[in-house]
Amino acid sequence: MRITSDHSDLAISAKDRDLMCQVLLAGGPKGGEAAICTMMSDGLSLKGLYLDVLGPVARHLGTLWWEDQATFLGVSTAAVRIEEILRKFQSTKSIIVRSKKQAIFASVPGEGHTIGVRMAADLQRTKGWDIHLVTNASFGDLLSEIENSPAEILGLSIGSRASMHGLYSIVKALRVSRPNMKILVSGSLISVDTSPIELLGVDAIAGSFEQAETMMDELLVSSDNVEIRTAG
Repeated sequence: MRITSDHSDLAISAKDRDLMCQVLLAGGPKGGEAAICTMMSDGLSLKGLYLDVLGPVARHLGTLWWEDQATFLGVSTAAVRIEEILRKFQSTKSIIVRSKKQAIFASVPGEGHTIGVRMAADLQRTKGWDIHLVTNASFGDLLSEIENSPAEILGLSIGSRASMHGLYSIVKALRVSRPNMKILVSGSLISVDTSPIELLGVDAIAGSFEQAETMMDELLVSSDNVEIRTAG
């Protein structure tokens, strides 16, 4: 499997995506890592790895499970392997150009899919952001992390309607305890239905990493609680 594209050029083909899924599902604990090492040595960038390879692969694994083409255990194992790959290749260098460029990225309480928010956090770090990542936290623990953080921007990731109660609870609590915090919501649910999220009155809704990246910069420089809308 040879993928030499950067994100701006070409995404992973369906054939290579399917092959990578099978490697993660049945190729042993190091099979996926070996394949990724080959891609990186062939010139694949970190952004290309996250957005063009691991992102599509993670989504397709979810589809395989949903369509009963892979077991829950198999997909869960593959997800753990992807997270191990993320830890291996995550950015270790980050130049913080402004101390104000701080944000919390978190998965919504009850949300089991954390790969996307992990990739988004690491990519923002390469852009000079100081990102505090919180995943798999209870409502109380996440709220405490946010309330005690100096960051003024919060990025919440949601993957399914089943997590809407967790999103609603966090946003409602923060509008009382930290009313000036800017809240951006992203995740796979955005591509399905944004209407329940729009009703929460959050500051930004992003349907892609590129949208989230732009909105983070806009939230940073905005002095008012201006609501930012996506184009869908």
